[in-house]
Amino acid sequence: MKINKIFIGAFGGLKNYTLTLNDGLNVIFGENENGKSTVMAFIKMMFYGSGKKVQQLSASPRVRYAPWSGEAMCGRIYFEHNGTQYCIEREFRKSDSTDRVTLLNLDLGTSETAPSDAGVRFFGLSAAAFEKSCFIST
Repeated sequence: MKINKIFIGAFGGLKNYTLTLNDGLNVIFGENENGKSTVMAFIKMMFYGSGKKVQQLSASPRVRYAPWSGEAMCGRIYFEHNGTQYCIEREFRKSDSTDRVTLLNLDLGTSETAPSDAGVRFFGLSAAAFEKSCFIST
């Protein structure tokens, strides 16, 4: 699987933000508070949602990454999996079960409602396994 492009409509302090990735290793770097961790959290939440509800509201990624502008969290990730081009779109609502998640097969021009944890299908990993192997949090 290869992520080609990320578009963040609104997520944390990022709005209408596009990141295009190249073949090979991509390094995202910058000053503190410039959005590196926000991009990482966006990728995880796009493919896995925010997970179970937490007791402490401030620990909820939906609260932590609520757009500063007050608009709805949303975005798209364009990626390739087994030679097929896809786009996953997600509009974050109150919970994983109410999010609107759409998977577009760009080669066939088809779309389907995707499960909240679409990452299981494409990475072959649960959210917990993804966090321990592919996702290095700060």
